[in-house]
Amino acid sequence: MDSVNMSSTEETNDVINLSQSQSEPEHDPQPETPSGSKNLQKRIINFSVISSHKGEAIGKAVESCFVDWGIEKIGTITLNNASANDVAIAYAKRKFSKNSDSLILRDEYLHMRCCAHIINLIVKDGLSEIKDSKTRIRNEVKYVRSFPQREQFFRTCVETEKVTCESLLYLDVQIRWNSTYLMLDVATKFQKVFERLEDKPPHFKLELNHGPPTTQDWEDAHVFTQFL
Repeated sequence: MDSVNMSSTEETNDVINLSQSQSEPEHDPQPETPSGSKNLQKRIINFSVISSHKGEAIGKAVESCFVDWGIEKIGTITLNNASANDVAIAYAKRKFSKNSDSLILRDEYLHMRCCAHIINLIVKDGLSEIKDSKTRIRNEVKYVRSFPQREQFFRTCVETEKVTCESLLYLDVQIRWNSTYLMLDVATKFQKVFERLEDKPPHFKLELNHGPPTTQDWEDAHVFTQFL
């Protein structure tokens, strides 16, 4: 075992997920593969219940997992930018620095910032720039999905406008940016349908708190989904 990369992701109900990455020698290298090359292996090794989301509690959970699995050499621990995780890393350094061989590269790269979390922050910041457009489009999607009768009338409008998209309207989970992308991506394909819908039910606009999407709203959504 050359090195171990641990990743910890905070979830609901005070549970963290720990996965291990390590490089292992090729057992049966292909002819074109140099002898002695290595494969990166990744395994989920534990779902650990923690007493709280405080840094020391996270650090103790990670330490306990290392001990249980007999992991003696640590390359990196991948965590997001939460301040509690900085405390967890400091705890890990104190515990494992007692053995000079435990921390690879003398803990210089022990704390690796989670790339997925960084991307999430970037996209959320971008979405905040089109917040009003996103809200108006979401309200229309929510209106259609609220009752089967509305969905049926929407399908009638789809046929009238001869829209060939077979995707279903998707209502996002606002804390998951990728679900917001899916919602906007599908909704923009039905722009003409939504615009026809606005002219039909008399109560349609009354139920939209922020009014129907404007032409600029649809343009913003289209550009942003292309970017994503």
